[in-house]
Amino acid sequence: MIEQLFSIPVFNTKVKNFNKIQSEITAGLRNSKFSINPDWGRTHYLSDPTFSENWLTKHSCNTLLSEIDTCIKEYQDGEYTMKNSWVALFKEHNYGHIHTHGKGISGVYYYKVKGSTGNLFFRSGRDWQGRVVKECEEGQLLLFPSDLEHGITTNTTSTSRLSISFNFL
Repeated sequence: MIEQLFSIPVFNTKVKNFNKIQSEITAGLRNSKFSINPDWGRTHYLSDPTFSENWLTKHSCNTLLSEIDTCIKEYQDGEYTMKNSWVALFKEHNYGHIHTHGKGISGVYYYKVKGSTGNLFFRSGRDWQGRVVKECEEGQLLLFPSDLEHGITTNTTSTSRLSISFNFL
């Protein structure tokens, strides 16, 4: 008899207010600058390489914040506060190295993706369990445990990929 002991929940949905969310993000991006985290080499660009600000709040992305709030209540019981959020920009040949976000709940919203611009993958801490690639699409929202190892596959196109990541404690 095989019994699954360690299931890891990942919340995956399409947002309900896609056009309004996209408009709010577009407005915020007009006032955003991107740079590379110098400790990571030339992996990808970030709106805040220090991860100290909340990009969604700073740029009044209230529709997405409300949608995230609804989803996190459905995902897991408890009270959570958004610690930070940032925009990640993946140009051609950019990727996201394997990493975790510590404790809590993390998430990502896909603002602009197309084809092979890079997909999120999760990696198990156990070698025999391997990794799972989640194909992403615009308007998709994912929530997952912050300590789950993950990365982003290489953008093999000339089209840039933009996503918004966030952490809750």
